[in-house]
Amino acid sequence: MQCTIRLLLVSLLLCHVANARADLVAAPGQLVFPLAVVGETSEPLFVTLANTGAATLTVVGLTPADGAYARAGGSCGTVPFPLAAQASCTLGYTFTPFFQGVSSQTLRATPDIGAFVDFGLLGQAQVGALRTDPGQLMFPVQAVGATVGPLFVTLNNISNAPVTVASLTPASGEYARAGGSCGEAPFTLAARAGCTLGYTFSPGTVGAFYQTLRATPTAGEHVDFGLAGEGDRGRLGVEPGDIYFLPAVGVGGISEERFVTLENSGRVPLEVLAIGPFVAPPVESFFRTGGSCATPPFTILAYSSCTLAYTFAPVEIGEVILELQLENSGGSAETLTLRGEGLLVDVVFADGFEEI
Repeated sequence: MQCTIRLLLVSLLLCHVANARADLVAAPGQLVFPLAVVGETSEPLFVTLANTGAATLTVVGLTPADGAYARAGGSCGTVPFPLAAQASCTLGYTFTPFFQGVSSQTLRATPDIGAFVDFGLLGQAQVGALRTDPGQLMFPVQAVGATVGPLFVTLNNISNAPVTVASLTPASGEYARAGGSCGEAPFTLAARAGCTLGYTFSPGTVGAFYQTLRATPTAGEHVDFGLAGEGDRGRLGVEPGDIYFLPAVGVGGISEERFVTLENSGRVPLEVLAIGPFVAPPVESFFRTGGSCATPPFTILAYSSCTLAYTFAPVEIGEVILELQLENSGGSAETLTLRGEGLLVDVVFADGFEEI
């Protein structure tokens, strides 16, 4: 009887062990990476290995990722590793494409008991493509010492995958970065997206100035764009440069107004900073009485002009000469000379008596 009972217990134990299976599964069955740019490494994606059986198993074999794929983290550990019943762990993988197109790999996890399980890695890559619009920023002719802008160039990612701009040539010399939506490098442009780069131009001398800037992505071809501008000065002309108040004016009298035209023949605005005598006269005889020019400092636009009006009011007999200097941003030493003659005026008394 006891022998029979022992045989029955052994039989039940062997039956239980036989039914305690270990089943290894992988989810998902394929990792599909987002569209990538050649040369850039993706964020890791994870596949879960699970033991759905009632017995502990050991993963004794795992196909190594190669080519564009690499193992990157996860909780599974290094082969061989155990996996308890109803337990799971993760395997992380990254995708770094070296050429444009589709890449795939099938990996196999082999347990010590039960069947192996396969899972796949799938990714697609294309060459990142940056373009600029326009290819060159053309600044208008600008007065020396003044600043124009900002003008903006748009940096576009014309590909279907994100592109990271790793570096951007700094503007220098007469040019400076000034705003825009791109931010400082490195920055990322989403697929089919763009951002703007703003630049100003401040010429320090007369002449043309050029700079080529380069936006370099982490993968794919760089793109170049240019900055071009010209510095110039206004050109002041004084017409006439010499005014002679004729006829002569009696002492104590005042002449009619005479006009002089100030003309800017340059391509940029001109600043008239001051109008004053080389040597201050002891007595004022010439007076500005009007004209369309403002009181200095004032601006004469490119290819424009204004007028100054003067009168002569002598306070003494004889010729009077006043030389005025017109200080201006064009750098030229322009002058205006005013001349007049004061005459003695005969005095006649109202009662008919003459001075003895």
